Amino acid sequence: MDIEVQSLIDSLKNELDSYKKTRPRLSWRSIAKLSKVNRYFINKILQDDGQADPSKMLDLTQALRLIKFLHEKSAVKYAIDSSGFALREAFQNAFPIMYESLAGTEERVEVEDVDLSDFNTFSILVLASLHQGTSRQVVQQVLGEKALLTLQALFDAGKLVETGGGVITLEAGYCLPYGAQLFQQHGPEFLARFYSPQLFDEGRKGNYSSMYVEKLHEHAAQELYEIHKEFHKKVVKLMEEPKNYGEIHVFSISCFDTLLSPPQKEKAHYVQ
Repeated sequence: MDIEVQSLIDSLKNELDSYKKTRPRLSWRSIAKLSKVNRYFINKILQDDGQADPSKMLDLTQALRLIKFLHEKSAVKYAIDSSGFALREAFQNAFPIMYESLAGTEERVEVEDVDLSDFNTFSILVLASLHQGTSRQVVQQVLGEKALLTLQALFDAGKLVETGGGVITLEAGYCLPYGAQLFQQHGPEFLARFYSPQLFDEGRKGNYSSMYVEKLHEHAAQELYEIHKEFHKKVVKLMEEPKNYGEIHVFSISCFDTLLSPPQKEKAHYVQ
């Protein structure tokens, strides 16, 4: 995926340059402030020479925010679709699953000004973003009593709202951003805290896990990517179907990657 990500970075750089040329009085500092995009991220895009690892360089949240600003669209999907062909194609190639999932979704602003690196903060926001919301009792049961302090801090910050029935949801207009960095940080902790190997050992259909390592050629790795992509679509379809909503809190994690970077001539970096 490194090639696709680098193409997206190049397209962002070109669009930034075009935007600046039509607004010569605006400084890069002003553009960063108006777009609410980290100035360091903009500098990295502008100064990129293609030598740095693109997967480590691209912050997806910042990139989406920048695309929305450059095309003056409030919805990410509309912003991407209204951008130049090169950027739109680059984004679709780099993040095909995310692009497809943007279709038909309600536009919301990502939760900001909270520490998403904190596991309790992230987990409470995840629970609150469920279709039927969550409650103080569930937060305490899942994360422990100390998490109630974090819960109150999120209420104080205006990120959560509680109805008269005790249902806790994200404040109207907010959504929780998901990305590779959050997955890398919190995915292992979800497994460590909540995955119960004994259920699998006992033959009960309460969980499932698998891991397989092998050396593959490029086409086989691409085929594996498509399998994970199709699996993701099926999981999302099942979990977002209203008739399937219930009382069991379920999490599903799927990923694959390479142990070493392939040679430059056939370089590929796969993430699902």
